[in-house]
Amino acid sequence: MSLNLDQFRDLIERTLLRECPAWLSGSAVELLLGTCAVESDFGEFRRQVGGGPARGIFQMEPETFYWIRNYCRKDAPILDGRDVVDIETDDELAIVAARARYRVAPVRLPTAGNTEAQALYWKFVYNTISGKGQIQKYLEKYNLYVAGES
Repeated sequence: MSLNLDQFRDLIERTLLRECPAWLSGSAVELLLGTCAVESDFGEFRRQVGGGPARGIFQMEPETFYWIRNYCRKDAPILDGRDVVDIETDDELAIVAARARYRVAPVRLPTAGNTEAQALYWKFVYNTISGKGQIQKYLEKYNLYVAGES
């Protein structure tokens, strides 16, 4: 079952405001909503389909999680001492970890409302150039789960 859009948007905003307020922006919220949509069908899958290592609503791989945890734990104490399996059930931890992944990128977040730029950003920062994710799939999932279009 997918997440409720309004409740999940509210959870993202409350979590970032409490844990790392400088990381909260409209564009960050939209990018996290889109990332969740494309990575896990908006919370439907908390473990990578096919038995892969990715976990949680943002389908973060263990290597990425541990790198982010070590790199960002001073700015986001919720990450300190946590394990990748925690992001399967702790959506607040998953939100902060995914936002931290975008935070360490050397390129600024795309502006709010620019879904195409967000799809490109997701592909090259979160999914990476070698990842299997597709920009068109991000746009389709964003429209389905976030924008309410089919």
